[in-house]
Amino acid sequence: MSADALSLSLDMMRRLPPQHVTSNVEALMQVLPNDAEDLASSVDQPLTLRVDDSPGGAGREFVCCDYNRDGESWRSWYTNTFHPPLDGEPIVPVGALRELELQANDAFDTYRKLYYDTGYTSTYLWDLEGDDPSKLPTKFAGAVLFKKALQGPASDAAKGTGGAWDSIHVFEVHVTGRTAQYKVTSTVMLTLKRQAPGELGLVDLSGHLTRQGQDTQGVTDSASHIVNLGRLLEDMESKIRNQLQEIYFGKMRDTVDQLRSTEDLEALRLAQQLQEELRGGWER
Repeated sequence: MSADALSLSLDMMRRLPPQHVTSNVEALMQVLPNDAEDLASSVDQPLTLRVDDSPGGAGREFVCCDYNRDGESWRSWYTNTFHPPLDGEPIVPVGALRELELQANDAFDTYRKLYYDTGYTSTYLWDLEGDDPSKLPTKFAGAVLFKKALQGPASDAAKGTGGAWDSIHVFEVHVTGRTAQYKVTSTVMLTLKRQAPGELGLVDLSGHLTRQGQDTQGVTDSASHIVNLGRLLEDMESKIRNQLQEIYFGKMRDTVDQLRSTEDLEALRLAQQLQEELRGGWER
């Protein structure tokens, strides 16, 4: 029965407005407390930020999602500690995997500056083997997160206008000899809100796209993984951005054009009629 309830809940989430995904998931988790963890891990939600207030974190913000979460606590990649602190020994990356995580965060922060200019990014890795921590595991996984929010004009700030781009890339790496296979699932959540002129109300255009990809590349050292993943993620984000532009903005433009034309429709009909008459005359 629980599996049926979870399946129906996920099916319902696909039909509800994407801009209310967080509140809808929270409501379902209250109704189905036994399936709360499965719901949280199965439904992509907008990324959030928390502050690492430890001495090493120096009050810096890190991105939170289900992949660096343990209960109601989230791990900061800056200090490898959970906030708020957990009871007992938390599971965190150590040794070579932790070093790779730090290098990946530095690399993807450069990526963020190039493509987003502002915003936040965090990368989290976890071991899929549990072998010697001094060596980089041949099977590991991770998540690369990007978040950027853009506020609307100051006059509309109180009305909640603006936009947000949340990009979540979850990947697995399987190393065999000197080659590695990368499998990535990329999800982009886009939210755009703008106050329409006059009393027309708020325009809310929200949605998300999920795409999967994989690649096999050669590796010489741990840094090769960052280069290979960076290339794959860059390609995935470019494709998703183009598809978002085509699906949301293209479809919205078609709808608006059908509702009201910027040109004189009577003049267009007369021009069309003239073209048909000229074509008919040439055919005769």
